[in-house]
Amino acid sequence: MDGIPGVSKAAAATFIAEMGVDMFVFKSAKHLASWAGVSPGNYESAGKKNK
Repeated sequence: MDGIPGVSKAAAATFIAEMGVDMFVFKSAKHLASWAGVSPGNYESAGKKNK
């Protein structure tokens, strides 16, 4: 992970500590991104929140 621009060794260690090393618990990369809260979403328009 330290080969990824912007990801330091400390950040990589934090990622692994939070997610663990067994990636089979996540069905897909999208599932991992959703779990981490980094999935893009557009639930607001003109100040009105949609679900």
